Amino acid sequence: MSLHSYIDEDLKGIILTKLKRLEEEQFFIDTKCSLSTLSDELQPNQKYLSQVINNERKTNFNTYKNGLRINHLLDRLIEDFDFRNSKLSYIAKASGFNNPNTSYFAFKKRLGILPSYLIKKLNDEDG
Repeated sequence: MSLHSYIDEDLKGIILTKLKRLEEEQFFIDTKCSLSTLSDELQPNQKYLSQVINNERKTNFNTYKNGLRINHLLDRLIEDFDFRNSKLSYIAKASGFNNPNTSYFAFKKRLGILPSYLIKKLNDEDG
């Protein structure tokens, strides 16, 4: 079976369209967001949803979800001075992470630095 025949193209298109809409609605901010809750929202079974994320986003669900959270967190840190100067535990929770340590790990894995380092640099630049 080729990578492109893993799922019906029409079904894949529907799932991707719905997934894009939910990304724009920031479904990932909900700390209870899971493959199961997303599957309930989108209506394909978890297996199909997981296959689409794995094949089209080139990652597993948790890495995909955390990537969206980190993107959101980065945008807010850059744009929102008050958010940037909140407690790191609040920043993590407001970005969808249940545990601040998970957010630090995902942030460092993605950017190679800790959020606190970026916050300091941004504050230094804003003088």
